[in-house]
Amino acid sequence: MSHLQGRLLDGENRFRRNWKDFVRLWQETKAEWRDQRQKRFEQEHLSRLPSSLGRLSAAVDQLHQALQQAERELHDPHREP
Repeated sequence: MSHLQGRLLDGENRFRRNWKDFVRLWQETKAEWRDQRQKRFEQEHLSRLPSSLGRLSAAVDQLHQALQQAERELHDPHREP
């Protein structure tokens, strides 16, 4: 694994941990904040996050695959110049 791939993987893992922490903290906050403002905040600001994060995760995976392919091609002694 290249240095760039390692940094990409580290960043993705950090992001996943931070997202899990955020979800946990939001659930704790939500348990205390039960009114219309909380519901509106969740609907207006948080409801789209899971689908956006799914697209981000797919894009990072695609980038990781492209980097792996590039590394394989760079190290292939039979590739054409």
